[in-house]
Amino acid sequence: MDRKTKRSYALSCLLFLLFVSFTLTVSNVDVRPIGPAGSAVGLASVNQYLYEMIGADPIWYQISELLGIIPLMMAGSHMVAGACQLIRYKRLQKVDPNIILLGIFYALVLVIYVSFEIIVINHRPILTDGQLEPSYPSSHTMLSICIMGATAIHFRNHFPTKKNACLMMDVFAWTTMLGTVASRSLSGVHWPTDIFGGVILSCAMISLYFAVSQHCNK
Repeated sequence: MDRKTKRSYALSCLLFLLFVSFTLTVSNVDVRPIGPAGSAVGLASVNQYLYEMIGADPIWYQISELLGIIPLMMAGSHMVAGACQLIRYKRLQKVDPNIILLGIFYALVLVIYVSFEIIVINHRPILTDGQLEPSYPSSHTMLSICIMGATAIHFRNHFPTKKNACLMMDVFAWTTMLGTVASRSLSGVHWPTDIFGGVILSCAMISLYFAVSQHCNK
């Protein structure tokens, strides 16, 4: 294992520890009923101040929803490619290992997503169809960073000699990720700590994916 891969594993561990620490802080520090229907929110003073300063905007919400389609399309295209290879070769061992690794990564993202639908840390600062919805960490943020980040890494692994194409994919992925984080923050459907928690968790997962992909491609 080279030094770069080791650093990626170490960074992933540190980010996961940071996420756990931040989540425990949000769950236990300054928890007050400042949300709709009297819902309790951690780090209430910080969240309330930033939320009132940023405000809410339905246009940014629609932009974030549109941007959220891109990662789903990317994930779907990779899964279709893997399914086609499996049908063609009729053996899982013949499928591109990088696509299998992506599938495992997507499964991990899904497990974490479902887990935070069950273990509710914060509810959204708005009601959805009159109901409270889980808000921490921001699922749009997590899906965008995880899927687009993994797509850029997968593209570089698959086309290592096509530097211009890889650069274009990097720009596209970063634009989608930053656009999603910004639009979701400005939309007013999450508390600021929900976005921040989603960013930390996603960066931890991408660091782990990068380390594993580097390790497997050596």
